[in-house]
Amino acid sequence: MNESELQAFLDFMIPVYAKDKVDAGTWKAEEAQQFSTEAYARLLPDGLATEGNYLYMIEEEAGTQVGFIWLYVEHATQEAFLYEITLYEEWRGRGLGKDTMAAMEQKAKELGAKAVGLHVFGHNLRALRLYEKSGYQTTDISMKKYL
Repeated sequence: MNESELQAFLDFMIPVYAKDKVDAGTWKAEEAQQFSTEAYARLLPDGLATEGNYLYMIEEEAGTQVGFIWLYVEHATQEAFLYEITLYEEWRGRGLGKDTMAAMEQKAKELGAKAVGLHVFGHNLRALRLYEKSGYQTTDISMKKYL
């Protein structure tokens, strides 16, 4: 990913993350955009140069950009965390997600990771199915009931 691709990634993801947090009941709609912007600034303070963070564009065979990945590797613990994997809507349902997960895992191994963790919103059933098909196991579950 280059600087202009990073900006496109942020322009795309900040409102998506804000909406996901609202849909999950974590943030109020009126604060979500600000909180999302602050979260990305905190996690990527030096942009592409932020230590341990690896951001990639996903391309299909002909070279068309179809999405992006954000992987963090904590080299001291040999643990990776998949912050984001997104395929643009028109590219979903073609098997690219599973292939992309496999490529990401290979890259994580090359970067020294022995495990990859991730978070999935409870309402994102499509992603949950992809992760389960890719061999990911539930490590904990948070639940809430509104009264």
